[in-house]
Amino acid sequence: MEEQDKLLQMAEEMGEARQRIERTAMTLKTNLTNIRSKINLALAEMERRGTEADLGTLGSLHETGAVIDQQVEKLKEQRIYLEQALNSLKLIKLT
Repeated sequence: MEEQDKLLQMAEEMGEARQRIERTAMTLKTNLTNIRSKINLALAEMERRGTEADLGTLGSLHETGAVIDQQVEKLKEQRIYLEQALNSLKLIKLT
């Protein structure tokens, strides 16, 4: 593979990696917003009805929390890999 082809491929791969990280962050943000909404609904219901409040909206909180944990770990991992790639590029500049 020619050097120019490798540089083009590297640029494409970096662009795709950035898009994946942005998608992960957006999905995480959406899930955090959804869980906040569920909690706010439950709080409002408790304020209105006290102990008679219907807290059904909190039923899937545990599952959503587990998904959020996975997304946080995925985002951390993606950032580490991106940092490693950038460090490799910096090494090339030094040579």
